[in-house]
Amino acid sequence: MPSVIWLALFAWFLCAAPCFAGPPNNDERAAITQMDELWRQRAWPGPMEEVIAIGDGILQSTPQSFEAAWRTARASWWIGHTADDSRVKRSRCLAAMKYAETAVGLDPNRVEGHFYYAMSIGEYATTIGIGEVVWKGLGPKLEQAALKAYALDKDYNDGAPMTTLGRYYSMLPWPVQDLQRSRRYLEELRQMHPQALIGRFYLAETYYKLGEHRLALRELQFVVHGEALDGAMEVRPSPRELAAQRLAHWFPEAAPPVGPAAKPDGEQGAIAPGHP
Repeated sequence: MPSVIWLALFAWFLCAAPCFAGPPNNDERAAITQMDELWRQRAWPGPMEEVIAIGDGILQSTPQSFEAAWRTARASWWIGHTADDSRVKRSRCLAAMKYAETAVGLDPNRVEGHFYYAMSIGEYATTIGIGEVVWKGLGPKLEQAALKAYALDKDYNDGAPMTTLGRYYSMLPWPVQDLQRSRRYLEELRQMHPQALIGRFYLAETYYKLGEHRLALRELQFVVHGEALDGAMEVRPSPRELAAQRLAHWFPEAAPPVGPAAKPDGEQGAIAPGHP
């Protein structure tokens, strides 16, 4: 009888333990390469649908494909992120969360699954009411996933985990909003990835909320001038558009930025005379 119990426990362990992905075979590798080539065409909607179709095909034949799972999560998130229809945004981000959860289950020690899970939660949360966000515990889920991504590889995608955490702590409602924590992550991002323009824009917003208007203005002007690195974390509208809108609203007296981009350390850049 004890041997039967041990066999049962062992069988349970095999079913319950994470199933880590193995190396892709040649056919899978070629399909993954195609997914990456299509990702570079994400400005158009069609290629992202192809990525998802390819990813679904791989996952159907090779359920342990981590590489397919996280890339399909990324494509689903992107469609949701760029969709104008809130129903499309909601459904695609829910799908992205499932793909990302699959990726995390296949390899919890890789950053991609955790990161796109956090991104998909954040985008999904914009389509529902605050009551549902609280009821579903989406805030803590996003925070935990982003912190895990940060711990695994904070430099991933030009510091995107730092960007996500900095934005998250800034956007929390009072009294749980933590602007100092937001500032910490976004200043770390600026130091390590100075051309990550969306992070510089979010840092400007955090500075403004803290009453550091001079620092906010400097960051906004840097973003308007700056050149983003290829592959940096993307949002729509672009960081330059967002920064221009904030400049016009917060600092209408500031002269339009002219001249070359500020140095990466952000120490240069025009400051409106006499502005605090």
